[in-house]
Amino acid sequence: MVLLAVAFGVFQWAMVTCDALLQDRVTDRARATVSSLSGFGAEVIGVLLCAGYGLGSRIWEHSTLFVLAAVPYLLIALVLRIRAFRHRRRTRRTPGGGRSGP
Repeated sequence: MVLLAVAFGVFQWAMVTCDALLQDRVTDRARATVSSLSGFGAEVIGVLLCAGYGLGSRIWEHSTLFVLAAVPYLLIALVLRIRAFRHRRRTRRTPGGGRSGP
């Protein structure tokens, strides 16, 4: 139960962090629309995940379904890690540490 609680906390933290980053990058005029579409997309994905889990439970065991559900998270984490590594490498090569202007 402790591991499940920790995993739930990590996912909640990730959702709040992503939402804050989204709010920071969107202009004031588009913020409500982008937030609504983001919330709608999250709900659609949630419903599809539940439906997929329900259909998959007829074929696979729960442990297999949990592993399959974790694969997209791992792929996203890998892509973000590669992007961060490339960004750091690019800013190191830029004179002034990636800063532009005075």
